[in-house]
Order: sequence, then C-alpha cells, then structure tokens
Amino acid sequence: YHFFLLCRHFRKRGVITATPGHVYASYDDNDYYWVTHVLLRHLEDEDQLDVIIDQRNFIGGASLSEAIVEAVENSRKTVLVLSESYVLNPWCEFEFQMSLARGYQSVIPVMFQPVPFDAMTKSLRKYIRARGYIKWTEDPDGQRLFWKRLSNAIFHENNILVQPEKDDTTELM
Repeated sequence: YHFFLLCRHFRKRGVITATPGHVYASYDDNDYYWVTHVLLRHLEDEDQLDVIIDQRNFIGGASLSEAIVEAVENSRKTVLVLSESYVLNPWCEFEFQMSLARGYQSVIPVMFQPVPFDAMTKSLRKYIRARGYIKWTEDPDGQRLFWKRLSNAIFHENNILVQPEKDDTTELM
C-alpha cells in the first residue's frame, strides 16, 4: 500500500496510452490469447467497455510499476484472470495488491483455469474466501451466465460474486 502511495506521489504522467478505462485486465502472459480473443472481444464489442491491458496500452521503456499503478487508478474495476501461471507471477500479485488498495469493490476475480487454493498467496485466498469469484466455462450456457455475472460485477458497485461451490472446494482447499 505504501508503495502505491509513493508511486502515486512521484510518478511521471503518461505511462499508459489510454484514456481512463472502465476495466484493467490483470493476467499472466500465458493467458494472453484468451484475454485478447475472448475477454476483450466481449467486453469491448458487446459491453462497449474501455479495457486497459499491458501489452496494448503501456508505453515501452516506462516503469512497469508506475504503469500498473496508473492503469489501476484510471480504471473503475480490475479483472483478475486467475490461472496457475497467474498466481506464480509476482507482477500479477503486485497488480492484485494495487487493485486491492483501491478497495474490495474494485477487484473482480475470474477463475479462468482451476487454481489450487494452496498455490494462491494468503491475501488472494483471503479475498476469494470473502468475496468469491466468477468461473469461466467452455459450456455455451455457462458462458452466457459468466458474461452476465461479469457485466453485473463491472457495472454495479455492490458486486456479489459467486461463492465457491461444494464441488469447487477440492480446487480451493
């Protein structure tokens, strides 16, 4: 949190090439294809949202930490695209912490791939237990429900996320 305040105080303006966005997508590079071909297409084309992602909106040569802080500050919500590679990436943890510093309401975890609960950091586990997540599925009917839940979480301040179900506990314990 203190680093967030320090970056906010001393950062240079203009480290991202986007106007303030509705959503900042936090993801690991291994999940880039799904983020750009599924998540972005739906959020930008269907929901008409402005989405900030690092590979498209961050200016090369700028401080990555400053760009992350600015992107989080300039977005109403941060969507965490959770996967095993996400929870192992220290930059993803940094993005989560910076988003969390803005408040619980601004963070939307999306369980893109199953992640063992013990692989998550303590703070992410605590957040998931308290707030839940939205689970991606390959089932077309399940995808309609996924998009409805994600849109609701983005557009409404009191986003109620899906709590882990009993059959999900093996993934989350």
